[in-house]
Amino acid sequence: MSDLIISEPLTVIQGLFEKGGKGDWGVEAFFSSHFATADDIEKVPSLNDRPLHALTDGCLVRYRCMIQDQFEPEYYLNTYQLVNTATGGKVLCCGKYRDVFNYPPNYELNEDPDVTITDERTTLYCVPIPAETEWAKAAFRRDTDGPVVEDERSSRRGTKRGLCDEGDGDDEWMDSDVQSVDGVSKRCKQHDGGHIEGDGGQKSLPGLDEKEISVSCLVKVYGDSIEQFKVASMVEFVGILSVSPSLACFDHNSSDPDQDLLLNPFAAEGAAERKAHSPPPSLVPRLHCILSRTLSHSNPLVTSGSLPLLKDSSAVGVARELALSVLTEVLLGDRLAAEYTLLHMLSSVYGRTEVLVLGSFAVNISRCPVPGAQSLSFASSFFSVLQDLVPKCHLLPMTLANMNTLRFTPKKDYETNRIQPGTLQFSAGTLLVIDETKLSPGRLNEQGVKNLASLCHLSRWQKIHYDFQYYNTEFNCDTPVMVFSEGRSMIKDNCEVPLDPVAMAPSGDRAIKRLTEHQLHNLREYLGVCREIQYSLPTELQTIVGDDFVALRKVDPGVTADTLHHLLCLARLVSISYGCAEMSVEQWRHVRELELQRKNRLLRL
Repeated sequence: MSDLIISEPLTVIQGLFEKGGKGDWGVEAFFSSHFATADDIEKVPSLNDRPLHALTDGCLVRYRCMIQDQFEPEYYLNTYQLVNTATGGKVLCCGKYRDVFNYPPNYELNEDPDVTITDERTTLYCVPIPAETEWAKAAFRRDTDGPVVEDERSSRRGTKRGLCDEGDGDDEWMDSDVQSVDGVSKRCKQHDGGHIEGDGGQKSLPGLDEKEISVSCLVKVYGDSIEQFKVASMVEFVGILSVSPSLACFDHNSSDPDQDLLLNPFAAEGAAERKAHSPPPSLVPRLHCILSRTLSHSNPLVTSGSLPLLKDSSAVGVARELALSVLTEVLLGDRLAAEYTLLHMLSSVYGRTEVLVLGSFAVNISRCPVPGAQSLSFASSFFSVLQDLVPKCHLLPMTLANMNTLRFTPKKDYETNRIQPGTLQFSAGTLLVIDETKLSPGRLNEQGVKNLASLCHLSRWQKIHYDFQYYNTEFNCDTPVMVFSEGRSMIKDNCEVPLDPVAMAPSGDRAIKRLTEHQLHNLREYLGVCREIQYSLPTELQTIVGDDFVALRKVDPGVTADTLHHLLCLARLVSISYGCAEMSVEQWRHVRELELQRKNRLLRL
């Protein structure tokens, strides 16, 4: 039965439809019961790792992705009836979870509104998670090497089990014309799919390799579940793959516009919008969502089996010291910079007020060595190590050309009715490394000024503007920002740590290569698990922190409420770096010592 659910889920759904029932005829409950655990879901072929030619139209697949855009709702045939023109027999069919359907000769669609039910669904334009590192992709692929779903149905379609017949009991189904169910329409012929123009969704997003197997996908979502999906959120969908060639947009030369609209529900749209919303399924397949789960992180090593790590304080201590050792090497032997970098890597936004972003911790490593013309920059050397440690990160060289030509924020294209992605459109938890040492003397144009403002706004408020041409809309994000600069960064409101090098050249690569596979696995797991710790400040520590803050203000009149917020943010990060959900007195003293060293260095260097 499990093989049939994966290879022919539409047959299973039709059986549930025939049995009747309320709502979705028990489809979601049925599939949830068969895919209740992570091991069960891993049996489903992954659209991220399987080439499309190895998957069958209509099979069950899963897809791990980021939502890049949301289209307007569309209408489809939820329930329809076919009539046998020879005998008058009637067949009631389920049109949900389909883009096209087959019906045998001598059958036609009954357009009687009393038996045809039209419903609404929403399409999400989804892309592989941007900026995902190679080791994370490989870890997600480790359990997707099962058998490929072959196209075995083509040899059986002539004897396929019939749908419930309300009349003559005719159950002989054979291949015939393909009928679109995106709207109420008559039988139509197949059309050649045109090329999708201007569909730069995947190419425009950072961290997406054109050589990757994983593809963008149009995910069809049903019912009220659309409310839970937000742009830039990470989701894993389980649903039915639809790759029929008839889904590509096509142009008509008909003199009857009503007939054009009947044949193609997108005919009323402009040509650019039709091509953007109906790309060839060989490039952008469709997936009809049955089950979904929103992902809070994308670290493949953070599972329920990782939780015991937090109960072993010695194991956490070893992993913490190992992380600091690697970071100290790549940061030219600077242990203090390594401490702040580790805290930055563990930071995440956990709350917001009108004037504060709780959990955000942007860091500026200043006094970085400037590279020669042919050598890697210091930020690039650091980034090469970071890629081996975290599941998502992106390096942004802050060159004059990048600032003046790239579009950092998403923008609405009203001609295609699509959101064009921007460089800063990441999913939550993506570490952004900005190399300001690449900035050369020159003039920023209008786009460059906007991009600089976007970087500052992201670093300070963890928000990016979506440009809708006539107005801007802010979207919350969680993208920790680290800036490497020669002097004080142009991106303000961050924690500056001047680099005080001991070594002459970065040696992080050597540090990574010295780690065993077991050590590297533990390090990645440590960084992922600690980032997910739910932290709270004990009551007794609140009193100590309050007293220390009052004493600090007496000594330094420049201390403000922002200083207290900064100290509390550091305290949280230091605590979770030790695997603790609550701060101890020793950890608070460590926070005070770190800040004292940093401020003394700022005065000295």
